[in-house]
Amino acid sequence: MAEAPKPLPTVEAPTLAPAAEKPEREIGTQPKAEPEIIAQAEPQQETFSVPAPTPGDPEKRPEVLAKKQVEGPPAPAKEPEQIASAREQALAEEETARREREQEAVRLEQARKQEEARRQEEARRQEDADAQRQALEFEARRQAEETARQQAAQLARQEALELEARRQQEAKRQEEAKAARLALELEALKQAEEAARQQAAALARQRELEARAQAEELAARERAAQELAERQRAEALAASQRRREAERLGAETASSRAPLAVAEPGRSAAGTIGPGTLSGRDLAAKAVEQSRTPGALREEPPGPPLQAPQPKGTETSRRGSILGSVKRDIGLRMYVESWRWKIERNGNLNYPSSARTRAAENPVVTVVIRRDGSVESVSIDRSSGLRDLDERVRRIVQLYAPYSAFPPDLARAYDVIEIRLVWVFADTLRILEELR
Repeated sequence: MAEAPKPLPTVEAPTLAPAAEKPEREIGTQPKAEPEIIAQAEPQQETFSVPAPTPGDPEKRPEVLAKKQVEGPPAPAKEPEQIASAREQALAEEETARREREQEAVRLEQARKQEEARRQEEARRQEDADAQRQALEFEARRQAEETARQQAAQLARQEALELEARRQQEAKRQEEAKAARLALELEALKQAEEAARQQAAALARQRELEARAQAEELAARERAAQELAERQRAEALAASQRRREAERLGAETASSRAPLAVAEPGRSAAGTIGPGTLSGRDLAAKAVEQSRTPGALREEPPGPPLQAPQPKGTETSRRGSILGSVKRDIGLRMYVESWRWKIERNGNLNYPSSARTRAAENPVVTVVIRRDGSVESVSIDRSSGLRDLDERVRRIVQLYAPYSAFPPDLARAYDVIEIRLVWVFADTLRILEELR
């Protein structure tokens, strides 16, 4: 009997196992074939892992060999060329797998680098976004600060303008007040100058009136002196004639009635009882006295004996009025003119301006002045139609009292003077004589 063929040693599992495990050792020894786990800072990014080996990987070949060994007895030994070819094919496959693994590793590395680049780009974009956001925030803050600064500057300018406006307004108000004060002072000065001018004019008028009155008085005195001298000469001549006639008549009467006078010493020539028989000298003195009285030159017969003067205090007050002999009495005329000028001058200072248009009629006023210059009474003979204006007339008269005392000649003639005049309220106060 023929012997059964012996199996080849290379076909046995122990001899083939190292050849089959070689790719596993090569795969296990190559660090690049192992999948890398990339640590990432951000958990939301994707992670990568090595994909599972394909079914054609050499890692499963030991199982296949074991399965083949279990399934049946080993096949008869092949020829060396086939073994070599199978070995080369296995090596080629191993090389292909290695290259695939390297390519996969390169791909994974590129993917990792791309992911890293993407992550860095994302980080850069995030940084740029943060920087841009910070820049925008900074610009917003800067603009807000600039706006606040501009608003503060605008507010400061507005306050400065308002302050300047208030200052200018205050300066304008002060200038207006100063101008008003100067205007008032100027008006007061003008009024004072006008008052002084009026006073000077009134004084000049008074002096002119006084000078005219003095001249008239002097002329009147000269005329009166001449008239008095002529009258005295005429009276002296008439008195001398009457005296001579009286002496002659007295001598004749005495010679014819001597017996009767001795019998009845108290009886007169007419048979009446008198103070005694008048001598010729007494009759002459009586004639001279009668010649000195008004109308003596026109009265031929001697008047009755003069009455003795009454005691002081029993006679009535002597009153003078401008309605009577003022045109003939120079002294009275001068006093009335002086009083009227004083009232017109000082009355204008207290003259109510409303009276120019409100007075219905010019009042007629009678003022009675005593010889010492005091006012005895003020009476409104014809009212102005306004009670306050009539009272103002009374106040003006009383305000400037007492007036000048009567001159000696006027005081010997009058105790009081009644001045009845018309008060005219026009632009200025005027006092005029009443027309009758």
